[in-house]
Amino acid sequence: MPQRPPIFRPYDRPKRDDSAYDRNRGTAAQRGYDSRWQRFRAVYIQHNPLCRRCKAKGRITATKEVHHIVPLRDAPERKYDTDNLEPLCKSCHSKATRKERK
Repeated sequence: MPQRPPIFRPYDRPKRDDSAYDRNRGTAAQRGYDSRWQRFRAVYIQHNPLCRRCKAKGRITATKEVHHIVPLRDAPERKYDTDNLEPLCKSCHSKATRKERK
């Protein structure tokens, strides 16, 4: 029976530890993403099925996330403001969130 080739795992790369961040982050509901938001998000994605940033680069990628341009913690009153929302794919949303965190 053939054997699978070994998987390369570099030992010098440190493992990311986000446990402290995750503990202090709170649940989705505590951060303001309740069932009403989930319903609103589903309708918003239906009306905006393509990632805005990918579309600007000429790529067609499905929307998976709804990004608040001004973070919800800074402007909770703009939670349902469509001018403050951006339909993004998972990759673009991760990049936007990473940029906000720094």
